[in-house]
Amino acid sequence: MALGEDIKKVHDKIESNEKEAIEFLRSLVRIPTEVPPGENFPEISKIVAGKIREFTSEAKSVVVPEEWVKKNWPLGIEKTRVNTVGILRGKGGGKSLVLNGHVDVVPAGRGWSVEPYEGSVKDGSIYGRGASDNKGGVAALVMATKAIVDSGVALKGNVVLTATADEEVGGKLGLGYLVESGAISGDYCMVLDGNLEYIGISGQGSFAWKVETIGKSAHSSTPWQGVNAINKMAKIVSAIEEHAEELHKRTTKIPAPPGTGKPFIYPTVNTGVIEGGVKENAVPDKCSIRLYRRITPEEDPKKARTELEDVFRNVAKKDADMKWKVEELFKKDPWMTPQASTNPLVKTIRASAKEVLGVDPPLCGMTGGGDAEHTILRGGIPSCNFGPGRRTHGVHGIDEHLPIQDLQNLAKIAASTILRMAEIAE
Repeated sequence: MALGEDIKKVHDKIESNEKEAIEFLRSLVRIPTEVPPGENFPEISKIVAGKIREFTSEAKSVVVPEEWVKKNWPLGIEKTRVNTVGILRGKGGGKSLVLNGHVDVVPAGRGWSVEPYEGSVKDGSIYGRGASDNKGGVAALVMATKAIVDSGVALKGNVVLTATADEEVGGKLGLGYLVESGAISGDYCMVLDGNLEYIGISGQGSFAWKVETIGKSAHSSTPWQGVNAINKMAKIVSAIEEHAEELHKRTTKIPAPPGTGKPFIYPTVNTGVIEGGVKENAVPDKCSIRLYRRITPEEDPKKARTELEDVFRNVAKKDADMKWKVEELFKKDPWMTPQASTNPLVKTIRASAKEVLGVDPPLCGMTGGGDAEHTILRGGIPSCNFGPGRRTHGVHGIDEHLPIQDLQNLAKIAASTILRMAEIAE
């Protein structure tokens, strides 16, 4: 049978399995897997592995050993990290394709019009934290592979399915563990996390810092007898803002996604948390912030750190009472898809997307990071991102949702990519 006929047959199966796909995604959304703290990974892995076992016997939950956690995640964790791996074996001779999505989510927060962990369906969309980022990607990769098997299409190459933890906090205990421990391998990796509007060919590196100013406590009626750590931190925060403005003026050669307001990827730094003081009539002796610096693939991560420390040093030069210290909370390395414009995986996803969506998605760098860091930099596996998200899906915000049609379209694109990359066996 010709490739086009097999693709149509598989796409038709995805269409007929729509209700099953909806219920599968809803079952994933109903399990809160927020990081922090990283809860319910064993429970969600059981569901994903169970669905994969409906079409291949090779599906398992992979627990990250405590010793590995201590060595690679010094901040420690309260909850067990569990990842899911499934393998559909081919008949031999084709490329092995890894498909990845993550099951962890950012905290839901307040202000939703629906319950964030109910998996509500309304107006043609599935609502809930993680519906789009990234449980929709996990549902799509599983349902795409299931449709291939249900259609009776055999492959030459292997398909490796992964549903992983902790992407939102760097992925070291998720896809990072699977790659570095040798639990998975492949010739290419399609990360179904990201956007239907473009193919992600690079990811920002980043580091998170806790910065603390150290003062001296005193009664507020005699503030000159103390050193106000909050006032000192205010100077640092102001200096960080000035540094951020300078960073935003820098350019790169990597196209930015639609809607970012810039033609290229750019570095950023953001102060996200501030804490300090014990009472309004006491001079605070400590104040801390947590900041996040994003690093483009064209930057030197060491230089980015030195620049930021220089910002603090310059403030201290003008204030003899300024005392500060830095603790790095975590880091991610920037990555790029090798030879993106001619990369076989990128070309295949692009062709498959045009087949389904009717448009050629542009190749863009992502403003965020992503787990392709691990497959590219540590596994040597050429990778790129193409996921269910759009700018209108409320990702990381209130009322996050995924249109059912986007879920189905991503499953079709993933299925077409599998058929072309792993190759159909005669």
